[in-house]
Amino acid sequence: MTVRVVKSVVRSDHQAVVACTASQPVRVNKQKIMGTQHAIFLQYISNHEDRFENHTDTLNTQSEFDLFYNRATVLLDAFYPQSSVTFTSRDPHYMTAAIKSKLRPKIG
Repeated sequence: MTVRVVKSVVRSDHQAVVACTASQPVRVNKQKIMGTQHAIFLQYISNHEDRFENHTDTLNTQSEFDLFYNRATVLLDAFYPQSSVTFTSRDPHYMTAAIKSKLRPKIG
């Protein structure tokens, strides 16, 4: 049995425990956040803040929330893309998603 503890991608005290009995690799999604991403995101938002203003006169709270959620998800995916890290039984017990992503060679 393989057991891994994965830390949250945001500042938090929470961790995820991934337990696997099979020898199949385990994939973990991870976001690599850098300061330049924040700067580019904030610049984009300041130039396009009208997209989050209420352009409809609907009184339906659910549809307004769905619209906001879809727009926020598109922005997060564009500016903070997720990458995946694969853990196998050959990885040492102290290996975390953050360490493994830093050890991964840059392709491109």
